[in-house]
Amino acid sequence: IAFEIDQIDETNREGWSVLVQGPAHHVAPDEIGDVADADVTPWAGGERHLYIRIVPHQITGRRIHCM
Repeated sequence: IAFEIDQIDETNREGWSVLVQGPAHHVAPDEIGDVADADVTPWAGGERHLYIRIVPHQITGRRIHCM
């Protein structure tokens, strides 16, 4: 799986982008308590009870600069 996150500061016309690639796995039932206590929230909002862990095999990133 690949997961990308970007942070753009439009006022300063700069930002960054990070791409994480690797296999995705369901978090084991005996680890759900640890993940739930980590202040993790779903990006889509609402209540979710499925947790996925990405084991990174490759991480790349870049800074974004505009003229």
